[in-house]
Amino acid sequence: MGNTGLYRIMDSIIGNVDDLMLFYKVVQQGSLNRAATLVGLPNSTLSRRLSALERRLGIKLLQVKGKKLAATEQGQLYFQQLSPLLEMLDQQFLNLQEQQRELSGTIRLEMPALMYETWIGDIIERFLLEHPQVRLELRTEQAHSNLLAEDMDLGVCIGPLSDSSLIAQQIFGAPCGLFAHIDYLQCRGKPENLDELSEHALIISQILDRWMMVPPGSTSPITYRPNARMKVPDIREVRRAIFAGIGIGLLPLHHLRGNEDQVQQIMPDYRFEQLKFYLVYRRRELLPKAQQVLIKQLLAGAPSITDAELMIEKVVSADHMNAETRHSP
Repeated sequence: MGNTGLYRIMDSIIGNVDDLMLFYKVVQQGSLNRAATLVGLPNSTLSRRLSALERRLGIKLLQVKGKKLAATEQGQLYFQQLSPLLEMLDQQFLNLQEQQRELSGTIRLEMPALMYETWIGDIIERFLLEHPQVRLELRTEQAHSNLLAEDMDLGVCIGPLSDSSLIAQQIFGAPCGLFAHIDYLQCRGKPENLDELSEHALIISQILDRWMMVPPGSTSPITYRPNARMKVPDIREVRRAIFAGIGIGLLPLHHLRGNEDQVQQIMPDYRFEQLKFYLVYRRRELLPKAQQVLIKQLLAGAPSITDAELMIEKVVSADHMNAETRHSP
């Protein structure tokens, strides 16, 4: 075949890969019906596209031989020359599909360290065991944030977000409460209202420096600004200070997991505003499959309100046990 013929083939490939692949499948199958079933097109559509391809090339590609559809002499020549390229494209497409099924690639994820330790870590570890081809770059920060770093794919942030270009899906509304270590309360007593609370050593974090609450018997929230003895960067340090017996602090309930018997809830009749956690990522036309699956698992695996209620029950039970111990002869 001369250069002119090759240029014509290349020109048709550049503009008509799909139709050339249809021609390739028909010759491969020896039947229009079988090829149409294979590619998921109606017979009429497949026939129309092959006729249009023949008109563009200016040659007859296919002919009926007995009960079979076969390539003409010129069509067979094109088929032989194009087969290696089309087979490679076909295999690469299958490989991409298989990779999507198996999941692969790298996910860059950031979140507060305590979030990873309390419940997200379990979800991430199960995900990696299920998908061994996925790589994870995890960055844990001491402080909670409402931003996503430029080099990260996913993040867990506390809203409201300061970047409106991010997609944010709430994964957990964390119920909060006031807590103190039993040793602190034995020394200082247990406040029952806001006036008594103001006489105690209070611990706040930068993100929870104002406490929104609904007092008992009311439906209207109020804002309480603690005169703090200790102000720390993050909830992690609030938790540490509470368990050290330094004072009273506001904590999301899931941060008590496993240590409910060491603390008591303060003013349990006051309802505090939930702390909302968001899974955030950038707007993209098509998210990588691995990232899509991880997002779905994180949303499905977030702690439920029932989990938080069980923690409160454990704290209340511990309160009763401690009270009985103190009053026993």
